[in-house]
Amino acid sequence: MPQIITQDGATQSGTALGASMNIPTLGTMTIQSNPNRLLVVRIQYFDAGTGRRTTNVTWGAGGIQALSLVKQQINTSWITEIWTREAPLATTSVVAITFSGAVRIVAGANSLYNVRQGGNSIRGTASATGGTAVPSVTIPSAAYDVVLDSMASAGGAGVTATVGANQSQNWNLSRGTAGAGVRGCASAEPGTTSVTMSWSLSARQNWAIAAISVVPVMSGARLPMMGAGR
Repeated sequence: MPQIITQDGATQSGTALGASMNIPTLGTMTIQSNPNRLLVVRIQYFDAGTGRRTTNVTWGAGGIQALSLVKQQINTSWITEIWTREAPLATTSVVAITFSGAVRIVAGANSLYNVRQGGNSIRGTASATGGTAVPSVTIPSAAYDVVLDSMASAGGAGVTATVGANQSQNWNLSRGTAGAGVRGCASAEPGTTSVTMSWSLSARQNWAIAAISVVPVMSGARLPMMGAGR
């Protein structure tokens, strides 16, 4: 039987974290002991022109397991990042994110399983920036992959975002005001030869978007749409 990339039912959905924080943690979540696991953390933040960046993302008690930065995209003060960890510890704990200084942040974690391991869980990455009302990025992918995106835009609570067609929204949240905040969004879509991930904003804004294509441990069956986090 082919293995189907599946989202762990205990995934931590997106969270708008604090007014301005430099070591936030996501809510408690449980990674179950399913085979061929992958932990994905997507982060969207506003640095107010300070140049502050994520320095570390960890999972488990005392930050026992570090994640790796897979993709980062910057548009002036709005930054989006995707971090991953193959074979994360199956336990109940938190994801901790460390920044070089306080930022306004939206973030969330997804625990997947039936993902190819050995440093080969990601087929490829893509990113883009702009100042329109339609953030989008196109990424090469394949049937049976799952594509995940992470989008940060200006506007904070003063702008709304609508997920693109065929995408399953994971979160769509804001932190901060229109002039000093971020709208953070994340979604998923089944892979094909080429996948475009997009959002529609209620007004033109600066934005940054990144995407990854996650590879299953086996192919041969069509992937279902990955549902949103809790």
